[in-house]
Amino acid sequence: MPSGPGYVGTFELTAVEIAKLFGIDPASAFAMALLVHAMILGVTSIGGVIAFILGRRRRVAAGDGPPGDV
Repeated sequence: MPSGPGYVGTFELTAVEIAKLFGIDPASAFAMALLVHAMILGVTSIGGVIAFILGRRRRVAAGDGPPGDV
């Protein structure tokens, strides 16, 4: 199944369909899926920013940064 960037829509649809198998209300399942998806994207984005900043600091400290970057 094709999906959009960040699996927006596909993730929620799958979670709602799986929740229906367990008798969970589709509206509640969608709300839960949306919250979980937002948390996953938020945590990985924050982790990526931290890794990017720390990697840049290490390169600059080692003298491997771009010219003029001190």
